[in-house]
Amino acid sequence: MSHPYLPASRTAFRSGAIIFGSLLLGHFSARAALLTAPADSLAPIRPFVLTLSGGLNGPYGWGVDYGRRIAKHLDAGAGLGYDFCGLKAGVGARYYIGEDAKFATFVGANLSYCVGRDKVTVTMTDGGGLLPPETAQLDIHACVVGQIRVGLRWQAGQRLGFAIALGHGVVVGADPIQYLSPSNPSENIRSLVKARQPGGPELSLAVSMRLGHSDTSKGKYDKSRQ
Repeated sequence: MSHPYLPASRTAFRSGAIIFGSLLLGHFSARAALLTAPADSLAPIRPFVLTLSGGLNGPYGWGVDYGRRIAKHLDAGAGLGYDFCGLKAGVGARYYIGEDAKFATFVGANLSYCVGRDKVTVTMTDGGGLLPPETAQLDIHACVVGQIRVGLRWQAGQRLGFAIALGHGVVVGADPIQYLSPSNPSENIRSLVKARQPGGPELSLAVSMRLGHSDTSKGKYDKSRQ
């Protein structure tokens, strides 16, 4: 069965790959310029950060994002991943509250595109084994999701950090879920799908690695801005 949103999905995926590739190219170009610049001309830099994340309804599902601190308390980036709705790509920003370098709370916003999936089978079983399992088949159409989130980051080392985030996403436009068989499933099936479909509550974890230059021996780099 041909997905009605497949051409747009391919375009969105290519766009996400271009954004992600551009960020990588920018990082390595900046690194090359740093290595060839005279020592006295080096200015404070803000490192790039590579983040692996996963959990329930994260902005990019189980995936990776590549970002940079663009102001003292603000970072922005782009990401790619996969979850219940299929491939995802998007952009986002986080604003950090407070000056603590070890722990910092943040608020963030993300906009992501879900490619969608065809003929997804969902099964729910009774934990006590008293009732037969319920099964439904559905299509998840391509959609755009806006997400607001809050969280806590722990900077465990100069380059390694961990974060936990809570949030909520909202689908822009029509409900992307279309039930195929049965067309009107039980409330149990609907509740299970609602908890995993695009949008809804988020609980996610992330591990990040700073990729920027960390040499502070001559006072050329400002740790407070990294």
